[in-house]
Amino acid sequence: MGQSIKLDEDSVVEIKAANLADYVNNKNRYKYLAPWLGNQEE
Repeated sequence: MGQSIKLDEDSVVEIKAANLADYVNNKNRYKYLAPWLGNQEE
């Protein structure tokens, strides 16, 4: 308690899009995001 929970810089994924759903629904187009988004079926 009382300590920062901020992620390290190398643990942050910057998504530059107004439509996050497009990234999630089409993650095959964004290979670099696929590991971060996980398996949609789970």
